[in-house]
Amino acid sequence: MKTLCRSTVVIACLLLGVAPFSALATAPQTSYPIFGILGTDPALQGKESAPQGREAFEPIQQYKIIYMHQDAVLEAVRDAKIQYGFDTRVLVYMGGFTTNRGGATLIEQQYRHAVAMIDVATLAAAIDAKATEITASVPADGEFPILASTADVSDPKDSKQFCFWIRVDDELMKVAEADGKTGRLRVVRGFDSQAAAHKEGATILAPCYVGNRDQLDAMRHTNSWPGGPDYMRYALDPASDDAQRFKASYIIEWMKSGYDGAWLDTFEPTIFNICDPLGRKVAMAWDFRNGRRHTMESNVSALQEMVRGVRKKVKEAAGREPYIAANNVAKSYETGGKLLLASRDRPGLLDAYCFEDSYLRPSGGTRAFSPVSKDKWTQNVTNERDAARDGLRALCMIGPAGWVAAYINPSLPNYDQLVRFSWCSFLLTVTKERTTYFGMPLLITNLDGKAGFLPLAPLFFYPIGDPIDDGGIDSFTQADSGVYLRTFTNGLVVVAPPGLETAATVAIPAGYRDPKTQEEVRQLTLNGGDGVLLLKELGK
Repeated sequence: MKTLCRSTVVIACLLLGVAPFSALATAPQTSYPIFGILGTDPALQGKESAPQGREAFEPIQQYKIIYMHQDAVLEAVRDAKIQYGFDTRVLVYMGGFTTNRGGATLIEQQYRHAVAMIDVATLAAAIDAKATEITASVPADGEFPILASTADVSDPKDSKQFCFWIRVDDELMKVAEADGKTGRLRVVRGFDSQAAAHKEGATILAPCYVGNRDQLDAMRHTNSWPGGPDYMRYALDPASDDAQRFKASYIIEWMKSGYDGAWLDTFEPTIFNICDPLGRKVAMAWDFRNGRRHTMESNVSALQEMVRGVRKKVKEAAGREPYIAANNVAKSYETGGKLLLASRDRPGLLDAYCFEDSYLRPSGGTRAFSPVSKDKWTQNVTNERDAARDGLRALCMIGPAGWVAAYINPSLPNYDQLVRFSWCSFLLTVTKERTTYFGMPLLITNLDGKAGFLPLAPLFFYPIGDPIDDGGIDSFTQADSGVYLRTFTNGLVVVAPPGLETAATVAIPAGYRDPKTQEEVRQLTLNGGDGVLLLKELGK
């Protein structure tokens, strides 16, 4: 582990012509906005503790938003923000339209109609309102996705103890016994609903869960179907009032304790990591209003309804407006994700929406990171540029937006290059209004033998000024080299995109200097996946 000291930050401040922390009422501000995912340096696992005192917490002012699971460290950040009057939003991470640990049990106790469902079979024969023996069609593949309950209420500590029910029309039925070969079921009727007669061929729906049995080794998945490897997790129907009340109940309590809102994980129209009762991937859940599986359009509409519904419930109960951010819009920005971001024409939606893996991806577990592919990078920076020009609060995360982010730290041999490339890529997308934010891990690490926040690199503070070029991403490309150049009022950003087969050499206009050496630079040679930021005047 690389131990960093406060002198690193002091030197950076002096280079930029600003005073170090001890002489400031507030921490120095980055040239463009930054948000952070709170984490602990993996080298300190089992030894972490929150920083102590105002001086130690000064760096959190450099982040517009800070989020992570609710734990003692996030509570300490919240308390410091309140105590010292810092203007930083502190959000609590939660599943977007999914449950987290223990949530499945609460759903079964109070919010059963919140669960998203998927059509898995049909009634083989009509039934009246009293029948407790029914027959479901058996799928041609022989895999019967209707299970017998093993408990009255799911046990968050034991995935093999679960309650299972089906839905036919508007009635829920608890499944007590299930024969996968014949399709015969013994059910409890009128289960949290009114028993009724149902016609032959009626659709049988079963709950959706979180996971994918074909990707058991995926780093950022949980596998949480009944009997699956991990604790039970339900996917939720975003248009359901029960789902909205369930989500709002958490946010209300957090806001009453001083948090500013919530960060919704994987809240995207393109369904991620959702499965049926057998762990098989689900592309779209059931649309109860239209009696079919959701389309992208109807799913976007349901997610919009969820955000507005949760926001209204929280504001009424907590007495103030919640700040609601989410990830991941990267895969669906053009096809519907953009419509979840609040704008003048779309009030009441997400305050901010994160592009996860904007510039970096894990390669080889958590021990290495590399730039994303050229196609992915181009798609991300193009969409982030679009969001910036539309004045939307796009959150451009350097890499993963969850626990894996803590591994993006100075222990990586190529850390400096990865940070340069990512920050410079972000600067290709910004506007002078600074509506978009760059995302970094906010790591607690060892500073002079004490717990402290990993200082931001000096390049985040370079006084680059406002962008001059206002074209699209393609307009910044140099045809002869494939390198991207963008001019600012006091600087120049140079990015060599991923995928260059050989190092690219590019001519630099006169008047730009290396901020470290202060020497003029007239030519640069860069490998793919790297970036350079040059300045006209260092102290301007």
